[in-house]
Amino acid sequence: MGKLGVTKRAMPPAARMAFLCVLLLLAGAALAMVLLNTRGPTARVEIPTTPEVPTQQLRAAAEDDELLELTADTAMAENERIPFSSDPIEAAVPLHLESFVSNPLFRKRAVDCLTSAVYYEAGFQSDQERRAVAQVVLNRVRHPAYPASVCEVVYEGSARRTGCQFTFTCDGSEARSPQRWAWDEARQIAQAALSGSVEPSVGMATHYHAEYVVPKWAFNLTKIKRVGMHYFYRFPGSWGRRAAYRQQPMADELAELAETDALIEEIAPSGAETAIVPSPLFEDDRATGPLVDSGPAGPELQPSILRADERAGTLIEPNAGTLGN
Repeated sequence: MGKLGVTKRAMPPAARMAFLCVLLLLAGAALAMVLLNTRGPTARVEIPTTPEVPTQQLRAAAEDDELLELTADTAMAENERIPFSSDPIEAAVPLHLESFVSNPLFRKRAVDCLTSAVYYEAGFQSDQERRAVAQVVLNRVRHPAYPASVCEVVYEGSARRTGCQFTFTCDGSEARSPQRWAWDEARQIAQAALSGSVEPSVGMATHYHAEYVVPKWAFNLTKIKRVGMHYFYRFPGSWGRRAAYRQQPMADELAELAETDALIEEIAPSGAETAIVPSPLFEDDRATGPLVDSGPAGPELQPSILRADERAGTLIEPNAGTLGN
């Protein structure tokens, strides 16, 4: 007899064994949840947020291009877990390339490179998504962490299979002959972007990825918008604010463009706006092959599907006043 007349009864061995098994299962489940939840955030790299930090350090911290090994469905769910920034989206300052690059041949080369980026990255998606890709390229041109010319931004790292900044430049996409109607539309978007058109929805974004993949850098940058099938990100802190995008665009100085400025001047003298020069993209059909004449214009593109979190904030115009923190 125990106190108050309650008899103490020992737990049968079978019951004790079942109880221990349940505890072990619960402990295993808890450990699995911890590991799952720390897969992304614990791998987070602290990206410098002040302008005093060297841009090389900024790039190194922000560009871990390795993808998490996830199925498409799991990746989409994981992307939904990454929160949007609650800060307002700052629209980029318009870029008029003619104000910085006087030679028409260099400007044509920039249009060619930006057209390729728009076509191969989002050529058959909505107008807004294609404009967003162009805006990311131009945002990089203006950011001191990247090259100051369009072609150098687009083709940076293309000689390395795993080092390219835009996938199409190193995965063989350019071996496909583009469809004429889609190429022409991409070119119109590129020309407009280099003539001052701004896609305000993605603000100062310098990175994006498709909804069905999760690059490790997604946990380190500031997620600001979803446009169609892509999520867009900017650098955190001061480096992602409009005031940081102060780099002056320059003429593309890729080796294949010309050997000397004198040769460029001879081919297309300054002011010769109507100078006819072969496009570097299709010269001898080596890069992408001849354009495909697809006959009538292609199918009408569907409107963008926007799923940006409401916390992404409202857009502010390029001439807005004081920038936020």
